[in-house]
Amino acid sequence: MAKGPSAWRKMFLPLGIAFFLIAVALAYFAFIVWGGTNVVKDDVFILDEMMSIEDVMDKLSKEGFVKHKKGMLWLAEQKKIKEVFPGYYSIDPSMNNNDLLNVLRQGKFQSNVVSVTVPEGKWRPEDVAVSIAHQLNLDGAAKNQFVSELLGYFSSYKPNPSLSSNCAYTCIAEVDKELPNFFESIIPNTYSFERTATAEDVYGRLLDEQAIWWDSEFRVANLNRLGLSPKDIVIIASIVEKETNYSEEKGDLAMVYINRIASPNESAGYLQADPTSKFAVGELYLRRVTKKETKCDCPFNTYKNKGLPPSPICLPSKETIDAVLNAPSHEFYFFCADPANFNLPRDQHKHILSKSYEEHKVVARAYQLALDEYLRKNP
Repeated sequence: MAKGPSAWRKMFLPLGIAFFLIAVALAYFAFIVWGGTNVVKDDVFILDEMMSIEDVMDKLSKEGFVKHKKGMLWLAEQKKIKEVFPGYYSIDPSMNNNDLLNVLRQGKFQSNVVSVTVPEGKWRPEDVAVSIAHQLNLDGAAKNQFVSELLGYFSSYKPNPSLSSNCAYTCIAEVDKELPNFFESIIPNTYSFERTATAEDVYGRLLDEQAIWWDSEFRVANLNRLGLSPKDIVIIASIVEKETNYSEEKGDLAMVYINRIASPNESAGYLQADPTSKFAVGELYLRRVTKKETKCDCPFNTYKNKGLPPSPICLPSKETIDAVLNAPSHEFYFFCADPANFNLPRDQHKHILSKSYEEHKVVARAYQLALDEYLRKNP
């Protein structure tokens, strides 16, 4: 018996639906893979270090360059792209996924990019600016102009004659307060710049990177835990940076300062940090801070001024900043270098923490005697 139209319809309808769904799936898959409208941002994509393609896709997505990354990862696998070289990548919405991956794959052929490491621990902004200029291969007049222009974007310090009468050497005051502070605005790290980068380019990039660095869940959570601002953290980190090279104790020393500010107790709110006195009098490499230095009326002298100094005294490393953010709670208010330090490498110089001033005086006396002996042998 011949099959009627309804029978044929019942037979071919499911097949038609299946083919239609397959076609839709293939079209969607092609759209995701080739992504003619997937790239949505017209800007320069910057990588400061070699990254896996997975991490690059995450970064592209987070920074708003692409809407979808799943199809791009599949296509990158077919194109055998596993890593992307550091560099500057010009991206615009006219690209499809394949175009974008081709641009990223060509990164190793870029020669107009230079890696610049912003040095940490520097007391003077000038030293940082000169280092950046040197790494950009600038010299002579071009180098001097770059340094002058870069420093001009930030506030600076100069001797304050109105306070000098009570200071051992000189006193420092901040000028151009409407400008961002140099040490508060920069996170020491390695960044990629075009070889032709201007001081304005460097300034803008450093401020952008600092904002991104602070915009992280764990840093925001720790700021809330400690009840401090990013500026407070960087100021404390700058002091800790000059107090110790021993990484394992940086958080403990930071908490001593935080305790002194939050719960003065015997400390009466004074940090009494030797590095701030060195900075205040302009004697950055004093081997011993004496009463002469601690009498300076400069706002940076934490022996005579309560709380934190007006701004950081150096450019702290990002590791020290994070150590302050992660500072563990304790009940110590004083610390002194361990008298046994002189027999250890500098990066193992430890401190002894004390809860009371009486305990601290015992340790401090032992340290002063050890220091006297050390200086006698090493004048």
